[in-house]
Amino acid sequence: MFSPQCCFKYLFSGVLGLSLIVIQSSAPAQTVKKEKEFLKNQAASLTSSGHEQLALDQANEALKTWQESTKIYRQLNDQEGITESLINQNLAFQALGLHKQACNTLLEALNLNTNLGICDTTLQQPAFAQKEQLTAVIGKQKPTSVNLLGLQNLGEVLRILGKLNESETVLQETLTLARQ
Repeated sequence: MFSPQCCFKYLFSGVLGLSLIVIQSSAPAQTVKKEKEFLKNQAASLTSSGHEQLALDQANEALKTWQESTKIYRQLNDQEGITESLINQNLAFQALGLHKQACNTLLEALNLNTNLGICDTTLQQPAFAQKEQLTAVIGKQKPTSVNLLGLQNLGEVLRILGKLNESETVLQETLTLARQ
């Protein structure tokens, strides 16, 4: 026969064993969470460093720094972080006088169709259909602060590229989106 002390001892051993299993199985989840938090902090730090570099007229360094932060945000699958990093890269491209690259980077950031050809400076006047396409594509954007900033930057870059009609369309549509 088993004594109550013996049953208690076996019961306690079983509970202790199960507790250890549960603790060990949650450890990898905590490690992944800590790693993601570390990477997110690293990306945010790189973003800040890029702004400091750009303020010090170190556009090449800022571009490289923001490209690194974009890689991290892609690794984390953080869409807003990716968008923000690409918008920052656009600033560096503009500072370097690379406005077409800035324009294409903004199209990527905003997930806009690059086949519209709005960054192509060889096309003189936009077709009416292209303006309608541009209006429709911008209208589908979520009115988040990051998207609105990206669209505003796109309108400014298009103006610099001499694409005044496209710039006006983008900026008008951005204003409409911002008012929603």
